[in-house]
Amino acid sequence: MGREGLDEVVEGLEGGISLRMEECRGRRKWKGGRKKWWDEDLEERRKGLIRKEKEWRRDGGEGLRELLLEERKEYKKEIERKKGDYWKEYMERMTLLESFNFVKTDRDFVVDIPGIRGGDGRLVEEESKKGEAILRGLGKREELEQEEEGFEGIVDLDEELVEECVFKQKDGKAVGLNGIGGKVVKMIWRLGWGRKVLMEVMRRSLELGYVPRRFRESIGVVMRKPKKRDYSLPGSYRVIKLLDVVGKGLERVVVKLLGKWGEEGMGDEQWGAREGRSSMEAVGKLMMSWERGGGLGLLLCMDVKGGYENVGVGKMEERLRGLGVDEYLRKWVSSFLRKKRARVRVGKRLGIG
Repeated sequence: MGREGLDEVVEGLEGGISLRMEECRGRRKWKGGRKKWWDEDLEERRKGLIRKEKEWRRDGGEGLRELLLEERKEYKKEIERKKGDYWKEYMERMTLLESFNFVKTDRDFVVDIPGIRGGDGRLVEEESKKGEAILRGLGKREELEQEEEGFEGIVDLDEELVEECVFKQKDGKAVGLNGIGGKVVKMIWRLGWGRKVLMEVMRRSLELGYVPRRFRESIGVVMRKPKKRDYSLPGSYRVIKLLDVVGKGLERVVVKLLGKWGEEGMGDEQWGAREGRSSMEAVGKLMMSWERGGGLGLLLCMDVKGGYENVGVGKMEERLRGLGVDEYLRKWVSSFLRKKRARVRVGKRLGIG
């Protein structure tokens, strides 16, 4: 199976899953299924209120109305009590680093944006093209160099490693263009045929040093930067790209495989790109160092504009070769950085890719 065959398999797999999801979409869980503080008692009270409201609408009567209002107040109080008890217990169990997840950020997701000023100075007013204008205005690098074809290596892919990477995806995370979430992929993995298909897709992708087209397609969600003077300028926005969940699982596999070279190529001062060295761990270490220093310290912050999005493929491959990274992984990383396609969503409108 070559590159075209791999693309067809991925598209057929995702198309079949999406179709099955549409068939099952009408089957809903009970209302409190995703609320951990919800229980059967609250569910019964909710159903009882619905029944009484229907009786009142059918029969009328001031006495029944007052009784319904009183029960609704008690129902809301019980919800607040159970919710409060749950979160109080949850926060008491939480560690310092975990508590950082609840710090509010300056994210402001956009549901409507004004005309965007393009590179030629003219305003782009058409809704479907505003996202594209923002991406172009942010100066995202576009790799025009063609991928090298004809490469094929031999990869012995460990099933336990793949399973670990697949199940690391959180169920509630936002999904990409195909609408397939982490929970669905995990359910497919548990099936015998699903595990075989996903393993074969990932193994062939690595052997060919090629990332399937679907894994390079994303939805771009526009986020407004705070306190900007002119929101007609592309630089007043940030775009978060939501990728294919199966592709993200494969990315985690590649990160694991690159791990041994990463430890050799990155010093102790390097944070990010490694487990246990995320932004939250960096903040935690900074706070502990500050406390040990008696509350004194110096912090220097720098931001390389567009650094992540504008990595040159040639330079990246040169650096990986210098570290002695296997050729199939170098080819895969190069393929991942080329010919990406994004469709920007503003509110419920999805722009042209």
